[in-house]
Amino acid sequence: MAMLFRDKHGHLSRIKALLHSPRFNRVAAGSKLQVRIISSKVSKYAEHIGAINMSKWKKLDARCFGITPSMIPWHALSVLNALRHAGFDAYLVGGCVRDLLLKRIPKDFDVITSADLQKVKKQFHPRRAHIVGKKFPICIVQIKGSVVEV
Repeated sequence: MAMLFRDKHGHLSRIKALLHSPRFNRVAAGSKLQVRIISSKVSKYAEHIGAINMSKWKKLDARCFGITPSMIPWHALSVLNALRHAGFDAYLVGGCVRDLLLKRIPKDFDVITSADLQKVKKQFHPRRAHIVGKKFPICIVQIKGSVVEV
């Protein structure tokens, strides 16, 4: 399901409505913002109209929402860039995106990637990347005292 914004005034009002929902937004650091609605349950509306067509999702320029690369700390950018350099897709997700949109300083940074966890761990030095969690495993990447969850 794509969120389309027609004019400058419509951007912020629709984004603010999404920020308070238990769904998440995605931001590609530096240039593109991709807003997606993700839910564990398919709504009755989605059941009514059929499957969600992801091919119509749009990528938007994050600068339209005031997000610049300088707002993202170097440790989060280095994880994103390392994964992208290795040929994987990588995006910031969750609360850090919400905080950036609200002009707050994020307390932590979460990354989603197309790489599996073993490839993420291999991408970084073994002492800096650890896979944790049984039900919802993630890879914790530590860079000079900072932590990024992948």
